[in-house]
Amino acid sequence: MSAKETDPPHIQTVAARLIHWATLQPDREAYIFLSPRIGRSTLTRRNAKDMAFTFAERLTSLGLRHGDVVCNTLQNSPERVVTDLGIMTSGCVMVDKRAFLRDVSDMVHVLTKSEARLVIVDPGEKNENEFPSAWEAIRSQCSVIGVVDTATYSVTVTWPDVTSLQRVMFCPRGDSGTEFEFLNTLKTSQRPEASPKENGTLTEKKTLVLPSDLAALFPTSGSTGLSKLSAFTQASVLDIADNWQHLFKLQDDDVIFQDRPVGWVAAFHHSYLASGTPRVMTDGRTQVPESCPDSVWSFIAQEGVTFAHLTPQTVSKLLSRPDLIGKHNVTLRGLLMTGQPIKKHMAQTIGTLTRRMYNSYGATEIAYLTAGRFEKESDFDDFLVGFPHPRAQIRVVDDNLQPVGPGVTGEVLLRCQGQFEGYRGDEEKTKKTLLPGGWVRTDDLGLVDDRGRLFMFGRQSDAIMRGVVIIYPYAIEKSLARIPGVQDVMVVAVPDPELFHEICACVVVSPGSGVTAESLKKSCSEMNAQWHFDLPTVKYFLLFDAFPTTGTGKASRKLLQAEACTTLGLQP
Repeated sequence: MSAKETDPPHIQTVAARLIHWATLQPDREAYIFLSPRIGRSTLTRRNAKDMAFTFAERLTSLGLRHGDVVCNTLQNSPERVVTDLGIMTSGCVMVDKRAFLRDVSDMVHVLTKSEARLVIVDPGEKNENEFPSAWEAIRSQCSVIGVVDTATYSVTVTWPDVTSLQRVMFCPRGDSGTEFEFLNTLKTSQRPEASPKENGTLTEKKTLVLPSDLAALFPTSGSTGLSKLSAFTQASVLDIADNWQHLFKLQDDDVIFQDRPVGWVAAFHHSYLASGTPRVMTDGRTQVPESCPDSVWSFIAQEGVTFAHLTPQTVSKLLSRPDLIGKHNVTLRGLLMTGQPIKKHMAQTIGTLTRRMYNSYGATEIAYLTAGRFEKESDFDDFLVGFPHPRAQIRVVDDNLQPVGPGVTGEVLLRCQGQFEGYRGDEEKTKKTLLPGGWVRTDDLGLVDDRGRLFMFGRQSDAIMRGVVIIYPYAIEKSLARIPGVQDVMVVAVPDPELFHEICACVVVSPGSGVTAESLKKSCSEMNAQWHFDLPTVKYFLLFDAFPTTGTGKASRKLLQAEACTTLGLQP
């Protein structure tokens, strides 16, 4: 909606926002899902609200209470939207977990840290590369008690490693994928309206959901490879949605294409909750990759999309396809790219794909913080992410956390309305990240120039930013260390012109082992099933007699990275 029609300040729960938008234009499309295989499906504002409230009642009927955590493993789909919104409407807490290691250790970590009582799964999900689906992963570890309750589509389970977990809920479709079996069960009851109150939202059962209640746990991309869970209240979920609107100012006639997983904080339900903007995405249950430029651009043209949030990799593929661009007479009003530092050549999207290019910076703990709006290629500089929104502050500090002046690179600290409450189950990490005065440490390097613009250069930590994916060295190192003849291994990032970083495995081999770079590459490929299914293969393998060390004798990843760049002829 336009600025004059945005929500009044007192609407500070998700349920109240759903009621607000459904009351204004109940039959307007809120979410549009597209698939070459099953076509087009939609949720209107009324659908989203009614089914979310009905699903909330279903959770209550299972004995779930305010503050109980529900883990949602569904891919982008109408079912994912309804269950997300229903979890928060009920007063429960949503946590996302959609990607799995074969040994299920990451799943155990999230469920244990969050103390999840219920997991929502797609029983028919089939992952690429034969990796287990959420249900397959859980079923391999837990015991099922009794039979599926047909009223709630759930079953009781026990899992010794996850003592909090009590039930698994199934979210099925028909065999063809076109029959929305689960959603149809939520359409059967007509519900009276819930009334938004000044300090909360009352359901028919008179259960008050307060703005201060927890609503969501968003997994971070931690440098250890095991996510921290950033906790957000009902009010802060809406604050970060409103911050989105402050930055991008979507209008009443805008339609957004945003195909990143909705369980990520950067792609959550911000645009709908803040401005009621219709959101277009591919139906993730049909395995249509967002990175396919043909599907992306045809969907954008088909739905009259005016604002698109795409990865830099997808944009690069589109720019390389003038035939595809010419096929559809589309010029976006706005194109947002996030997930990695953006370089100047990406500004050629202006006038080609869009009238305005946006680059934004944020973090899981704070969501969107800045935006740069560029209408000419000459307006953009490498790594520029723009100005903070009005409710945000930025501070750049040195190694002693002391502020530095304009133009000086340091660690970026953030503070804004709507930031996280802390890490669930990690008080020590919360204290390290959330500083006195409410400042959030990011572990990101950047600078603020004399105009107040923020430039971001990447992570300080060992994590490798390859495109929009954060790669964790420990997973690769652990796998390579199993190869006979490997004495030591460290994985570092090396520069790449398109992906920002590529992966380089540095290996010390035992004398006489016969291990070569080619044999490592072959072994690595054979062991790929033990890695995260999104983890790309290692591009470079380098052999060393020994790793460089610090003054204390500890192997230095920073010095090793410099040596790797020199050996490969790359400029760090």
